[in-house]
Amino acid sequence: MVPWARKHNAHYWRDGQSARRVTDTGAKSLMPVPVANLAALSESLLANLVGIAESETLEFKRDTYGTSDRAKQELCKDVSALANTAGGDIVLGIDEVEGVASALVGFECANVQSEIQRLQNTILMAIEPAVPGVQFQPLRLANGRITLVIRVPRSLDLPHRVTHSRINRFYLRRTADTFEASLLELRRMFELARNEFDRVEQFHAEQIARIVANRETFNLSGKDNGYYVVHVVPFGFSQRIGSIDLSQLQRDNFRPLGNPMGFSARFSIEGLIVYSGEAACNGYTTIMRGGAIEATKANVVIPNRGMGTLIDAKSIADDIERALAQYIPSLRQVGAPGPWIVLATLKNCEGARPTVSKSGWEADARSGLPLRGPTWTLPGVLIDTQSSRTEIHGALRPMLDALWQGAGLEKFA
Repeated sequence: MVPWARKHNAHYWRDGQSARRVTDTGAKSLMPVPVANLAALSESLLANLVGIAESETLEFKRDTYGTSDRAKQELCKDVSALANTAGGDIVLGIDEVEGVASALVGFECANVQSEIQRLQNTILMAIEPAVPGVQFQPLRLANGRITLVIRVPRSLDLPHRVTHSRINRFYLRRTADTFEASLLELRRMFELARNEFDRVEQFHAEQIARIVANRETFNLSGKDNGYYVVHVVPFGFSQRIGSIDLSQLQRDNFRPLGNPMGFSARFSIEGLIVYSGEAACNGYTTIMRGGAIEATKANVVIPNRGMGTLIDAKSIADDIERALAQYIPSLRQVGAPGPWIVLATLKNCEGARPTVSKSGWEADARSGLPLRGPTWTLPGVLIDTQSSRTEIHGALRPMLDALWQGAGLEKFA
């Protein structure tokens, strides 16, 4: 079992980019919800929601939530139900008829930041445990009124209960309805996060086995000289039906590990592959349609006349950190969900010493004991949906600490 860091206080929401639009003939068809990227929110995008029906991940409200106890309970009920189910958006300022958005109207609000603070305080004080990562994106319409999108991530810290006014209730969302969870559903929520970690570990192991058997996504040269594989897997990947739009990805942000200047890209049945080299490929990054990433780098064992064979732990740490700082924001830009479970395994490095240089690579490197066995798996970590680059660095610390300790040092510097 991989030792997981930060199993709590992380969050996830399913992309929810499929909603049902009611056509003039009454038929229903799948349409993309245009609010996946909150940073690109606009009045025209919100207007496109008209005709779309509420769903498991989408709720419409004409007005903001009021200040009465009943209104506060409704806010907490809606937020906790989304967090307990699949995550999603509550769009305030859209009128609806029988669950179908009918008009973008907005609501009166003298101070939108004060209103957001009020809603945030209610959520923080009346949902237990707290739902991390809830986002509020306001937009002033041409008519001077306000719309507000409340984005709720799917939570790993399940289940969340509403505690406002001394009630203690757990809610879930199914299609467009919110309902109180049964005892059986509560048990399922408690088991959900643990089972998901097991599934991701299995996915990681199966992908490694494919590479060992020379059935990897793209031919990887130099495996006999050591290689490592990093998987970045969104929570819920094994159960996801939808997919991200690979054509919208900025390929320059998915360079193979090591950040090579020269790289190529191509599509395959598995997704988008960005690779360095053709016949002699030293590394590739595959972005799968469900939002998972497989990144590889070969030829990592370095011969050294005085020290035998080495692995540059600092280089590996820098490569992983740099890659994730590019991969994750780029996935967010296309509405891909998080949080992400990150796993890394070194292969064919038996006998090599992990090394961290202080200044000159060969002059004063600090080396650890030779690796025993062909496989070395680093501790897995979680990266939250809204993590900044600094927070990504902190989340990776258990993994990077292991690299440094392999070189005989106390912790990642």
